[in-house]
Amino acid sequence: PFNVARNPYWKKYVTALAN
Repeated sequence: PFNVARNPYWKKYVTALAN
């Protein structure tokens, strides 16, 4: 995405992928 910087949802997504 391009709004990941201001998207709080991407953080949880990345966390899920990193886990």
